[in-house]
Amino acid sequence: MDDGHESQWRAIGHSVRGASHVRASLPNQDAICWLPESGTGLPLVLAVSDGHGSARCFRSDVGARLAVETATKVTQEFLENLPESLNLSAIKRWAEENLPRAIVHRWRDRVADDIFAHPLPKADLDRLEANEDVTKRRQVLLDPLLAYGATLLTVLVTESFILYLQLGDGDILTVSEAEEVSRPPLPADARLFANETTSLCSRDAWREFRSHFQVLSGSPPALILVSTDGYANSFRDEAGFLQVGADLLALIRADGLDAVHESLESWLSEASRNGSGDDITMGILCRTNALQMPAGRVPAGQLSSVAEEEGVVMARCSQTQQGFGIRFEEKGRGRWVADWAFATKETPARSASYDRGEITGVFEFDAAYPGCPHCRAPSIFQCVCGQVACWDGESHAVTCPWCGTTVELRDPIGSLSARSDR
Repeated sequence: MDDGHESQWRAIGHSVRGASHVRASLPNQDAICWLPESGTGLPLVLAVSDGHGSARCFRSDVGARLAVETATKVTQEFLENLPESLNLSAIKRWAEENLPRAIVHRWRDRVADDIFAHPLPKADLDRLEANEDVTKRRQVLLDPLLAYGATLLTVLVTESFILYLQLGDGDILTVSEAEEVSRPPLPADARLFANETTSLCSRDAWREFRSHFQVLSGSPPALILVSTDGYANSFRDEAGFLQVGADLLALIRADGLDAVHESLESWLSEASRNGSGDDITMGILCRTNALQMPAGRVPAGQLSSVAEEEGVVMARCSQTQQGFGIRFEEKGRGRWVADWAFATKETPARSASYDRGEITGVFEFDAAYPGCPHCRAPSIFQCVCGQVACWDGESHAVTCPWCGTTVELRDPIGSLSARSDR
């Protein structure tokens, strides 16, 4: 690994019933599962599934639940049964050739068991014929797996490699420590268009899995996000969806993984209400030893300001003691970026031209940030007196130009006083 230490990983996630499903009195047809159940340590495997929800797939909520339970268990068994003598190339080949087949075979067995225990009711078949036609009814009677159709996305993280598996639609994003967001290079599938998708209930479903085997020779991702398509479909465009990766890492750094986990249900429900209306499921695999803010970034904290798109932090130059303002703009949920600084004279009249309020998030500097207008220092620090001053980004001992106190810089900024320019 890049730091010579064992990586520390955690899994969190949530699945919410879509706004349109609530209105139609339909169940949540998504599912999520991870192993180990504690969500802590390696190896760690996480799976999400989206039941198709069409009239023909009237048991897809069960199909999705069986899919994630099966995928995590079979993947865990695959890893436990690997001969120690296998190198990574052999593991890659075996995983890509055999793991999808094993998952599909086990899923079909579990569906068969479910059908034996709970035969397809005549009422559901009658409803299918009434809503569609007799042909669809015959299709389900000939191939009951169709009633359980679902997609499947699975990610396995180990100390030496990450395995990505995907069948059908949905999204996997990786986020680097520098908050750079990308998708793993899974092969494209032209069949995923509009509402069309490949499925576990397809005849040769195991052949339709797409996979990527990532050898961890450098720095692993800081986050891996796995979501059903209801989430991406809630955004206007691809750029807005990709921004979620950077925003989530910033929020985890600011508030902690547990706080984000507690908020995840409400965020996903809001996305469904204001966006796709579909069920939404998101799983997050987090490398917890990657949560330290990268060098050159403003530490995570809180800004006391108004809940608007801009906030101004008043500061003083550490060299000249002259005042200046720093403009922060919200670039995503709770992500505030300083993009401008301007000289100012702090007077009661000037102070009165700002409104005060409160915003919370993570704060950093844009590449275009000009630095302190008096000495060009590229960063800031906060004194024990609560005031803000420019910082050269390197010195460990600094003297506050407000109160004259010399302090050692150790802890991240906890709060900053900011104002909104009327």
